[in-house]
Amino acid sequence: MILQVLTSTLGILPGAVRQELVAGTFESLVLSPLGAVRGIVAMLIFPFMMSMVMAVIMLSFAAAVFGLSVKWSTVPLAPPVALLGMLAFSAFSLLVTSAILAFKQGPLGQGYIITGIAFVAGFYFPVTLLPDWIQWTSEVQPFTPAVDLMRHLLVDTPLTEPAWVALVKLAGFAAVLLPVGVAVLRVALRRSSGPARSLSTDASFGVMPTVGAS
Repeated sequence: MILQVLTSTLGILPGAVRQELVAGTFESLVLSPLGAVRGIVAMLIFPFMMSMVMAVIMLSFAAAVFGLSVKWSTVPLAPPVALLGMLAFSAFSLLVTSAILAFKQGPLGQGYIITGIAFVAGFYFPVTLLPDWIQWTSEVQPFTPAVDLMRHLLVDTPLTEPAWVALVKLAGFAAVLLPVGVAVLRVALRRSSGPARSLSTDASFGVMPTVGAS
């Protein structure tokens, strides 16, 4: 489930924004009542909901066909944890989207980023099997606590640390990284050429356009 959330958060938004730019429809997003920043951030909602639906289908299929032992009593706690993980992962997606807006290049490297994060976070094998010189990377990104919590809630695997510690880490990553991603996105929108060239920041969270000659 958590890999679905990571893939949908990091993989879909940059591609969607790039497609808007290519199709010439990005300006409609800029002119929307939400403004450019809030409009782009809102584009994360649908991929997250779809990832939740797909994760439930996959989990149910695995339980029914392959006999996966699911801890159904704690499954309802998984979506809030996944949402918290999505908020933390969103910063990476906003950074990639900002690069697309600033440099008008396609979303390159997301697959490598997703694979790299999953690799060092213990998704494929325990972190303790990593070389000593790279184990520190498991502590400086939000995927590790998200994986530990989701595995514990869904299939009752033992936690490497108390659940509240993992929750605090995940919330801390979200609180620190998401504002950074939004700030970088604002800068990219101001400095980008094309539809986002004539943008000015309003007094609130969004970025609103100042209409000029095309």
